[in-house]
Amino acid sequence: MDEIRRSWEQRADECNRDIKGVLFRGLSMQSNLLLHEWHAWIVLNVLLPRLPQRSRLLDLGCGYGRLSDVVARVRPDIEIVGQDIASGYCRMFANSHGQCVLASAMQPPFRDGCFDGILGITCLMYIPRASVRDTLASLNMLLRPRGVILMLDPGLEMQQAAASVRGKKAKSPTGGSGFGVIEYRQLLSNAGFTPEAEGGNPFLSSALVIPGLAKAKARWVQTLLGRVAGFDNREAGYTRLALHRWLFGVKHRNAKSGDGELG
Repeated sequence: MDEIRRSWEQRADECNRDIKGVLFRGLSMQSNLLLHEWHAWIVLNVLLPRLPQRSRLLDLGCGYGRLSDVVARVRPDIEIVGQDIASGYCRMFANSHGQCVLASAMQPPFRDGCFDGILGITCLMYIPRASVRDTLASLNMLLRPRGVILMLDPGLEMQQAAASVRGKKAKSPTGGSGFGVIEYRQLLSNAGFTPEAEGGNPFLSSALVIPGLAKAKARWVQTLLGRVAGFDNREAGYTRLALHRWLFGVKHRNAKSGDGELG
């Protein structure tokens, strides 16, 4: 985890609030913006309608706050708390939203039952595989009864296919790895959550693997990708052909006792 932390500290220093710092360095700005817009669509249409008024939301792996910015604009009643492993991103988040803690997702420093919702976008992918289940169980304990969680991570199958084409190991520059379509569901269920909605981005993913499109900056290419990406804006697409897939779950039981400290 120390190596991953250093990588993210470097990204924060080099990229500041550039979206490429928290998404894909190998994609064009326009392609990353399409991914961001899809992430925002999920937050706006899946998570927020299921959060009651005056909720408390944990933005896990918050970065500079790109998705908390979306939440704050639409739901100013929600109290947002950020958590990240990079001190640079914590400072940026705090400047925008006021509350952020420097910590690993494996050790959330909060008391049990202090959140109504957890938002974890491309977060579990950086947790050592053997610790993912315990991490999700710890997150479960942070939620109040019937609290909700929205997780989004890379699809392992798409990572492996892309790596096979490139002849490289399926691993991102910051060390993250994806989850299989069945594995992702099981992890959430085993941690005490009932999956209630799911989806992915197979349309945009299929377009981005076409040679040259992912990095292209031509306006017509981005227009085409934008139209394709629109088909992913729905609660569907949970397939093996997704660069990213998401799960929305509701807490139905406590997974284990926690020992958090902060409120």
